[in-house]
Amino acid sequence: MISSLLSRHLLKWRSAVGILWYLLILCDCYNLDVGHPLVFHGPNGSLFGYSVLLHQHAEDTWLIVGAPVADSSFYPHTKNPGAIYNCSVWSSQCEQLPVGVRHCGRHCLAENDNQWLGVSLSRHPSKGHVLACGHRWKNIYYSSKDNQNKLPHGVCFRLSPDLKHANHIIPCYKDHQRKFGDGYGSCQAGISNLLTEDLMVMGAPGTSYWTGSVLVYNTTSNISAAYVDDDSEVLFGSYLGYAVSAGHFLDPQSTEIVGGAPQHEQTGKAYIFRIEGNTLKILNEHNSDVCSCLQLGSYYGASVCAVDLNADGLSDLLVGAPMFSSVREEGRVNVYINQGEAKLKEADFELVGSDSYAARFGETIVNLGDIDDDGYPVEMCETRSQVCFMGILCSYPDVAVGAFLSDSAVVFRTRPVVKVDAVMLLPESLNRSIAQCTENGLAAVCVNVMVCFRVGGKQIPGNIELKYNITADVHHKDGFPSRFYFNGNGTSNVTAGRVKVKHEQLTCATHQAFMKKDVRDIFTPIHFEVKYELGEHRVQQRDSGGLPSLKPILQQKDEQANVVKNKTIFARYCSWENCSTNLQVSAHFVLPQSYRNMPYFALGNGKSIMLNTTLVNIGDDAFLPKLYLRFPSNLHFIKVLEEDKYISCEIAEENKVAIGLDCNVGNLYIPPFSKINITFLLDVMQNSSAGNLSININATSENFENTDLQHDNVAVLTLPLRYAVGLNVHAFVSPTSFLIGEQESVPVDCYPEKFNYTYKIINMGPSKALDARVKISLPLMLVPYKYQLIRITDLQTTLGHCFQRNNTVQIIDDCDIPEASFIQELVFFFSPKSKRIMFCGPEDKTCRMMECHFGDLEVGKEVTITMEVELNPRVLQMSPGRHAVMMIQGMIDLISPVKNASTILLQDDVSARVSNVPLLIDNHTFSYSWDYVPKTESVS
Repeated sequence: MISSLLSRHLLKWRSAVGILWYLLILCDCYNLDVGHPLVFHGPNGSLFGYSVLLHQHAEDTWLIVGAPVADSSFYPHTKNPGAIYNCSVWSSQCEQLPVGVRHCGRHCLAENDNQWLGVSLSRHPSKGHVLACGHRWKNIYYSSKDNQNKLPHGVCFRLSPDLKHANHIIPCYKDHQRKFGDGYGSCQAGISNLLTEDLMVMGAPGTSYWTGSVLVYNTTSNISAAYVDDDSEVLFGSYLGYAVSAGHFLDPQSTEIVGGAPQHEQTGKAYIFRIEGNTLKILNEHNSDVCSCLQLGSYYGASVCAVDLNADGLSDLLVGAPMFSSVREEGRVNVYINQGEAKLKEADFELVGSDSYAARFGETIVNLGDIDDDGYPVEMCETRSQVCFMGILCSYPDVAVGAFLSDSAVVFRTRPVVKVDAVMLLPESLNRSIAQCTENGLAAVCVNVMVCFRVGGKQIPGNIELKYNITADVHHKDGFPSRFYFNGNGTSNVTAGRVKVKHEQLTCATHQAFMKKDVRDIFTPIHFEVKYELGEHRVQQRDSGGLPSLKPILQQKDEQANVVKNKTIFARYCSWENCSTNLQVSAHFVLPQSYRNMPYFALGNGKSIMLNTTLVNIGDDAFLPKLYLRFPSNLHFIKVLEEDKYISCEIAEENKVAIGLDCNVGNLYIPPFSKINITFLLDVMQNSSAGNLSININATSENFENTDLQHDNVAVLTLPLRYAVGLNVHAFVSPTSFLIGEQESVPVDCYPEKFNYTYKIINMGPSKALDARVKISLPLMLVPYKYQLIRITDLQTTLGHCFQRNNTVQIIDDCDIPEASFIQELVFFFSPKSKRIMFCGPEDKTCRMMECHFGDLEVGKEVTITMEVELNPRVLQMSPGRHAVMMIQGMIDLISPVKNASTILLQDDVSARVSNVPLLIDNHTFSYSWDYVPKTESVS
């Protein structure tokens, strides 16, 4: 049967913890007295404690407990109808209340078996009426006559404040209603209920095939209202009414109803209703589609609580989803803040409790009221049976907790909360040159520390003793001792005290903190701190009701709630407003190299860098000045030069690419108009590359410095790192001479003359030469003739590789060279002797071009290039064109590295020439010589 299924849902989703201490820890109600609980027990297996309610009438206080499957003492023939127990908090004795249905209507026959009386309890906030319900009460009129279904209408009993009279209410009963499931035939009213000043609210989740409904009865106007789902807004099987609440959502004077439907679309939904005559109209709805708990089976809406969280007079809404699971059923509570006119906005957070496995946090949300008088109204707990509250002896609400699987209920009393207003008074400043106090008969400089307390709270009898500790100079500088001590403890900066304070009366005590003789830090403020706690408080052993009296407890607000802080300063005589310092920093490098009046650092030179820094203070005293240097990680700090006193530096590696150097400057402080020169010795790592390094220097102190004076506290320098390259080039040729005899008509070997060229390239440093390359050039022909003059037979290098460039001019490689005519010979013979220089210009197409690539040439590295050349002398005898002296010049040039942003060549030009000089053309005898000269010099 569906009603049995719903009851099993109740048992499943309201399973209690057996250990109530765990519950109270989760609730974190620190002023609950867990050491002296009032424990009540019911019959075994009765689910005693399924619902609990603290009730007070006249001078009596009771715990009312629901036991939904208990046997009745008044109806012995009824099977497990459930019972309402009335338990005295003074004696812990419980007895059943005589409630039952005898006559229910014209077409009504009551069946009280398994009616689950005690499934829900509520109390009228001012008049004290109690509403107790059993949602499985059944009308069996038609089932006994026509063999039709029983009708589980549900029943509620309205008990008088003295609990002696009870009237039953069957809100779903209607004459001639006989169909199960349809309309209110199986509404199961009372599964949840609530009493307000004017309204009686009951949930009826079985209405219209378990679509559910909420029933409201106005006890002032005697008008009943209910939600009727004419527009099918609520789906079948939603269980609307599983949980109910009421609050002021539209305005502070109106009352709206909240109903939870935890089975809506298997995720859950909560509705807010407005009462319009005898109907409830949906104002707003909240479900897991609009909150962060979208999850099948989360049972969102199993609990609802309307409460004003932000004290704006409008109710906010808490909705529990106890079956929400990350792993298994940890539970969640969603918070909605009322923006006005029932427009609720979901908070950016959700409440998760302890987030424990199977905790089902949010199964119950209870407004305990302001349990510790701190102004906050709501407490939430994890799995439980029922929780209720009411003050037994004072105005603090006590807490009742039911543990129905243990057939038990417990009342935890609340301890009175002491609210303390504390203040510490100090002089605005301390003149260290004026001794206003006396210690051991001697004048001493001291601070008068006055601490004052005022206590308040509800129901706090007698005087309250407060114990406190005062700590002087709490925030003194690291590495410096405390500057003050208390007389009674020698050199200790801590003293203790205690005072007895009457309710709402200001009580003060004064302590003297003495200044030590050798105080040097007069710039750091002097911070004092007072920590206080409750001392002994004697109360009567038993109160008027015979219960143990509870000692008060100090109100807990936050981590610093029981701490009072204040500070004073040393009096100073300053020239600037706010005693402002005015630090100025400047710096420059002392570099070992310079190029065209530009200092630079040559990579690989093995020398150190001096960074000269000047720190000037033209303001008031600068206390604990510091210099912060930040530079790239390829710079290495060596030391501060010894002549700089009172400088201590520590390396602060901020990341892999930046290094920090934090330096304390001076002896505690820099006086006005003082200057400090500091020289830092730095080194550049060997694997560094060329570029500009940025070094930032920032000067600070512990003193105040006006913002408009801080622009010169920073200096930014650039360190230029360059490759400084010095390359030497030498060239040689052999043999140094040769003879040419009579021309053969067609020689057997066109290239009879053999020459060996040798080139040496040496890197003298101090830096390596990146991508070193040279170009070698030799004349290839006698212009304008295109006959080949030379032929390179071998080209070798000891490092890298060499190659010949392809010629773009067509060359004739032929031994049959045209001879000069008789007239040409005659003209040549009688002409004055002259000299012709055969040389190569840049990218000359009439020359043979060769390149050699060495890669990076390290400092001290030498490269040798050897080249074998064959020469055809007949080409030199061609006329016109030949001269008495023919000089053949070969050239070697450096083509890389060249001058650029990262490389500086220490020579203006790096090249060499080698020359061949054939002579005596008339006798056909040629001599050859060579020389090496820089390219910029002339050769004759």
